[in-house]
Amino acid sequence: MHIEIAEHERMSESGSSLLRLMQNNDTARLDLLVRESLQNCLDAGDKDSGYESVKVDFVTGKFDTEELSCNFDKIDHSLNEKYPGKRDYIAIRDTNTTGLTGPIRYEDVENNKFGNFLKLVYEISKPQDQSGSGGSWGLGKTVYFRVGIGLVIYYSRVKKTDDNYESRLAAALVEDETKTDTLLPVGTGPQRGIAWWGALDLGNKKCSEKFGRTKTIPVTDEEFIVNILKIFNIEVFSEKETGTIIIIPFIDKAKLLDETLPLETDTGLRTPFWCRSSLEDYLLIAFQRWYAPRIDNRKYDGMFLEVTLNGEKLTTDKMAPIFQLIQSLYNSRPGEEQRFAGKKVNSKPVEIRRNTFSRGDARSGWINYAKVTAEELGMEAPDNLPSPYSYINKSNSDVLYNDPIVLYTRKPGMVVAYSTTDDWTDSIPKSDIGEYIVGIFVANSNNILAQNNISFEEYIRAGEKADHMSWDDWAIVGRNLQIITRVKRGVRKKIKDDFSNMKGISEEKKNLGLGKILADFLLPPVDFTYWDDATGGNCGLGGTGGDGCKDVGSGAGGINSTSHVQLKRMGNIRFTACGIELPVRILFGRKRVARIELEVNSEQGTISDSDWEKNIGKAFPVVFNSFTVTRMTKGKGNKLQTLIGNNMYFDKGQKTKYIYVEFENSKTFGIRTRMRLEVFETDNLVVDGVICYSLDDVQGNIVLKEEN
Repeated sequence: MHIEIAEHERMSESGSSLLRLMQNNDTARLDLLVRESLQNCLDAGDKDSGYESVKVDFVTGKFDTEELSCNFDKIDHSLNEKYPGKRDYIAIRDTNTTGLTGPIRYEDVENNKFGNFLKLVYEISKPQDQSGSGGSWGLGKTVYFRVGIGLVIYYSRVKKTDDNYESRLAAALVEDETKTDTLLPVGTGPQRGIAWWGALDLGNKKCSEKFGRTKTIPVTDEEFIVNILKIFNIEVFSEKETGTIIIIPFIDKAKLLDETLPLETDTGLRTPFWCRSSLEDYLLIAFQRWYAPRIDNRKYDGMFLEVTLNGEKLTTDKMAPIFQLIQSLYNSRPGEEQRFAGKKVNSKPVEIRRNTFSRGDARSGWINYAKVTAEELGMEAPDNLPSPYSYINKSNSDVLYNDPIVLYTRKPGMVVAYSTTDDWTDSIPKSDIGEYIVGIFVANSNNILAQNNISFEEYIRAGEKADHMSWDDWAIVGRNLQIITRVKRGVRKKIKDDFSNMKGISEEKKNLGLGKILADFLLPPVDFTYWDDATGGNCGLGGTGGDGCKDVGSGAGGINSTSHVQLKRMGNIRFTACGIELPVRILFGRKRVARIELEVNSEQGTISDSDWEKNIGKAFPVVFNSFTVTRMTKGKGNKLQTLIGNNMYFDKGQKTKYIYVEFENSKTFGIRTRMRLEVFETDNLVVDGVICYSLDDVQGNIVLKEEN
């Protein structure tokens, strides 16, 4: 494909500025990708075709760099040098949609109607102009450039006005032009870091002669397009299919997953390990987190969402119980009975001043809510699912009670945000341990504001920021009606009225709360930073060692460490069929061998396996089941190198190229109480993994020791 490099022009965006436009440090790129790409697909739904749903398939896989690079003029050699061999990609394929319609040349634009193709591929800040669409800023698509190296391939098939079909393929690159290792060749004058690839625009001779540079248009040659998509094992649309495929090559799965682990809070919150083991696992959670109201929901007023991952469809019955509850809540309306787990869902209108809306309907929307139990959310055996806070990536601010959860959405069905401790939930009573209040506000989108005759949907849409993560009020004709503020107040009051009569704390509830505290103490969370000193250092109890790591704490249940080898907890425990799973990080300095042992706490101190079995005469109550290495990284400072990024499962003595893991049993009863690790790299080494263990009615320690 021919290249068209964007030249610097007055008031033009550069690559570095585009990559910062929708910067959101609170939300991982994978979540932003799911939110924005699904919204673009849903906005393009072909409503006139009679389809019931918009179908979206996320595809992950590998491709060969040289097979792809030869199609990109001017950057083929750079791609081969920087990204040799097999590389990962992610693609989003939508059908039952109109595709990227509209003109493919600016000369064909009439009445300033750019069309979807020009707006997505060649423009920025050109929002959707249809009612009820997601984007009002036109910046969401910048996330495509941030997921990989900035290179994005667009393929679409559209139905033209003459009832014929046309395929279109183009590519764009947005990179930071200030860096020294850019893919685009450096020319004279200011650089923008933006380029497009496609076919030569032979019909635009006037522009070429005037400006002296090549202009491109999308490739429409079917055979060429087929060959490009074959590189990714993706098939073209056929027969009467229309839709769009966006391909993002050269993604780094490990980095994308790493940033889903938010900064640790005072309560030790970390994104749960169970949805970070693979890119695919995380995507499945992200689909539900942001689009539970619309996924496989045939009660949705419009085209519902059918989403698949590598061809496997996500249906309501496969969704996590918390997201099944959210969909049930979304579908509820006053007077229409809706149930979850046999329990009736509450649905109440949220009314504000009647003169706010011109039609005399004071309902701004509906707050639908229910109080559910841990058992109803699958948190008890045999499912042992995480808490709803883990699924929505929030922390619970209390150890004796559970914060309420309120989310909100408008017409597209995307969850804007989850609130637990802000002005959506203030004054809503907290629930006892084992119970959760969950509510969703569904906007009455078609209501018309009296002030300027726009719909409530458009009022909310105009008040959203570019990342669509919150609703804010704004002034209409110099007057701020504070509609959202009044909606929040109404939501709080409706729920509060039902749950305001809280009982005093019983001894049983105190014990439950203390039990939760003790469970947290069993293996408390700690901070971690890579060390910069190759000699390691000591990060012992009660202080910060020379390696720069944080204090690991002290007291019952602490993770002990000695110099040169350290053990860090890296997430919340999870109860599974294997037992109790704990994400950990083991750091090797000069020492190459570590021994991890189990101990039991007692009033007199800790008890080893040998002392327990000798003095008590019973089998040791804590046992190792397995250890899974999820990632190994060597080096120090900024010179880190990932050795593996896939799971290596150990349930007995096993040796690989990088590590040897051996389990040892107690002498008397033969219980697996020790784990020995030996690594074969000479550099500083970080081993991320999951320890799976079992215990019976005791509190214990995991103790890290070294071998000389």
